[in-house]
Parts: sequence; structure tokens; C-alpha cells
Amino acid sequence: ADHGENETPGPTLNRPPLLSARARYQHATSIVSIPEEARGDIDRQQEDNNARPHRRMISRFAQFAARRALVRPSVSRPAVSFFSTEETPVPGFGKGKTSTGIVGLPVDPDAVSKIVVKYQELLDKMAASDMPETAQYRMDLEKIARFRIKIAMENPDDPDLVEDLVQCGQVEELVKQADDEMKVLDMYLS
Repeated sequence: ADHGENETPGPTLNRPPLLSARARYQHATSIVSIPEEARGDIDRQQEDNNARPHRRMISRFAQFAARRALVRPSVSRPAVSFFSTEETPVPGFGKGKTSTGIVGLPVDPDAVSKIVVKYQELLDKMAASDMPETAQYRMDLEKIARFRIKIAMENPDDPDLVEDLVQCGQVEELVKQADDEMKVLDMYLS
């Protein structure tokens, strides 16, 4: 039995046919008046976008950015230079070390010469004392003081080399160690 011929068709919906993106574009451009030269450019761009989907994304981004730039009011910046043409020194620039990296211990540009002075004071104080020359503390302190004085006198303009050779911290710390050792020596002698 042929069922298709005897059935009454149901209500039909008048839907427009499904169109491809290109067909919809062509239909839209036929309604809107676009000059022929521009249509050719748009058609070429559309074909290019269909062939390379990643370019379509870039194109959309560029369109979004352009729209945003046009909508957003531009902030006018005055043509004023905030920089001086005079050469003013920058603090710490070209002066070597600017920080010890230790809280409470400032940079001392004369630390190497102070090492010589302070450790020599230690040696002089021990020589003037009644501490026996065979005391282990005296022998160790004299050895350390003479070594540090020798290194500092051989390299008066290179604190980094003094630090590397002594291997007991930064030159500022060596000065502080000499001060602390003077306090210990005073306690020992009193």
C-alpha cells in the first residue's frame, strides 16, 4: 500500500531556506548599497577568512580594537617634557656599593682604611697590656689582625677583593668585628 499518496499533508511552515554564511552575506550586500570596488575587497577578505580561520580571529580582534579606539575618547597628553636636559647625579649611581644588604649596617666608603686603623689599635693595646704572649687568645687575635691589615694594605682601593680574601663578611662587617673585638679585649684585660 502506498501510504504517501493518501495522507493529507500537515501544515507547512514557510521557512526561508538555510543559507550558508556566504549566501547570507551576498543577500545582505544586495540589500545594502555597497560600491563594487568595496564588494570585491570584502569578497576577497571573506574567502581568505574562510580559507584560514586563524586569520578570521585576528581580523575580529582588529575590528574590536578599532571600534574600541573610535568609541573611547582619547586622552590628550600635553607635549611637556618632565625630564631635564641638565646632568644631575643619580644617588648611588657610579659610586660602587650602595647597600650592604644588612639592616642597620650602612655602606662605608672608607671601610678598608678603617680596617687597618682598628686592627692596628688592637695590636697596640695587646702589646701595651700585661697579657702573656703565650695566651691562646692573644696569639689568635694577633694572627687575625696582622692578616687583615696585610690584605687591606695590599688592596686599599678594592673592597671586593678584601672581602674575597678575608672571607669573613663584607668590609663594613670587618670594621664592626674589630670594634666588637676591642670590647672583648677590654673585658679580658680588666
